[in-house]
Amino acid sequence: MRLLRAIKHTPMILVLLFILIFLTPMAIFSPGENKNRAVVTAVGIDKMDEQYEVSFLTFIPTANQTYKETNSVISGIGNSVAEAVYEAQLSLGREIGLSHAKTTVVNESLFEEDVTSCLDYLSRIASLSENTIFICTNSSAKEFLKASQSLDDEVGLKLEQLINYNATNIYVSDTSLDAFYKGYYGPEKASIVGYLSLESGQGDASNSPNSEQSGSGSASQGSSSQEGGSASGSGGEEKKQILNKGETILVKEGKLAQKIDDEILNGINLLNADARNQTIHIENVNDELYDNDDLTYTIKNKKVHVSTRFENGYPIYCANVIVGVRLDEINNNGRAKEINTEFSKITPIVEKMIKDKLKSQFSNALKVLRQNKTDVIGVYQTFEKEDRKNFQNFLQNLPDSDDFLSYITFQLVIKVQTE
Repeated sequence: MRLLRAIKHTPMILVLLFILIFLTPMAIFSPGENKNRAVVTAVGIDKMDEQYEVSFLTFIPTANQTYKETNSVISGIGNSVAEAVYEAQLSLGREIGLSHAKTTVVNESLFEEDVTSCLDYLSRIASLSENTIFICTNSSAKEFLKASQSLDDEVGLKLEQLINYNATNIYVSDTSLDAFYKGYYGPEKASIVGYLSLESGQGDASNSPNSEQSGSGSASQGSSSQEGGSASGSGGEEKKQILNKGETILVKEGKLAQKIDDEILNGINLLNADARNQTIHIENVNDELYDNDDLTYTIKNKKVHVSTRFENGYPIYCANVIVGVRLDEINNNGRAKEINTEFSKITPIVEKMIKDKLKSQFSNALKVLRQNKTDVIGVYQTFEKEDRKNFQNFLQNLPDSDDFLSYITFQLVIKVQTE
């Protein structure tokens, strides 16, 4: 009787009983969302003759005692990207959700023509996140995803960790899909895209260095023995290695303009205040502290002040750069010397050699940017912001407005100090 009185005075109890009686069994016995949808963590796109192959690195929730994810590489082939995605869904037996995709890998050959022709469907229709990191590779994007499967098993590293390290310490500039489209539709029509090589090699995961420098090194090991399978661990079998050589590519109007190495990239990043951890190597230093020694410094902090002006109608780009460095290594004839407080000082000769090295890197980078008419250092935006009227008049008087970098004078002042 008390229960009936409580129900009579509190109608919400009836709603609660209805939920418990009718909806709880439906929630308990209905199939999970993973039965109908696969979570994609990486996307790969290849083109063979006139057909596209789209591959997905999928995460399938599976009960196990190892606390490890179950990943599979599933692909589909079609005359268009949309058809290839549909075929991949049929092979997987699930709908594909791309909102969790952290990496998009594209074969280098797709940059021979406008790469956006194969990206538009994924970004506009298939809901590929614009925050996904955009990567180019020299080999098959499908094989790249297969090689990334063994990262967690063999070297304890996930693909997104490798990509994020590159974006922070090597590329520095944003290499997401969103940044690519901003450059593509912006006035510069240019952007930087990360580049990772996939190469064959012998050996096991112990051969993979875990380097913290921006130089070349093997970042992962292994290749799936069959599509969707685990990486083969048998010694002697050929394995695929994802190699990080600190390379990127310059993209102009969606096409590959030029592949650049870490030296050119360091020159591009000189005017980027967020660019740190690059190494500076100078050789045969001979002064009051050093006797034909080779020195290796790391950039630990940086301040960049930029100003612009016009003289006789031509723009001048001025940059004052303060670089804080740390001495990491002293080497003489192959023998490392101990670093002490005295060696940490920047002598006039060392300061000049560091300045010359940085200016040389920037000069070489500027030459590459001018040759390819690719402004990826924000020169256009800087002049537009500070003196738009004079800059637009300058562009209108050029025979080719895309070649504006060739007519800009750069004045670079560098100061070096210990961190």
